[in-house]
Amino acid sequence: MRIRGVNSNYLYSYQPIQNDKVKKEGDFQINNIEKSSKINESNDVYKELSGKYDIRNVTFKELTEITDKLFEAVEITLFEHSLLTLDLSKLPVPDGMDNTYLLNKYSDTHKQDWIAIFEDSAKTCWAHGDINSYSKDMNIVKVLNRLAR
Repeated sequence: MRIRGVNSNYLYSYQPIQNDKVKKEGDFQINNIEKSSKINESNDVYKELSGKYDIRNVTFKELTEITDKLFEAVEITLFEHSLLTLDLSKLPVPDGMDNTYLLNKYSDTHKQDWIAIFEDSAKTCWAHGDINSYSKDMNIVKVLNRLAR
């Protein structure tokens, strides 16, 4: 069972204590199993992606490719994957509103610094008192910083 975390170094398993004399409900033994092969795989994914892409200068399409690989390697959660790949330019825009910014942001030809975008989003959330969204954006920034050259 993986507890949670992008950089978790250990796998934990829970097993009831098997003792003939004492058998209390709620007694558990925690086995700590080091997962060295997973750590190496994790580092390999980041090395491969940072060698192929410059996260500070990629298109939205390239970002989705990066995110797909990170999700397959279990480096990000499904929620983080969805935050990174949500194309806001596809959402309907009310009449009279300009969505040029969104169309440029999610363009397949427009390269940008995605770390700066999510840092800016986190700062905006912090300024509005949305601590939950701030922490989620900062988790994404930490993952993306591991990809920075």
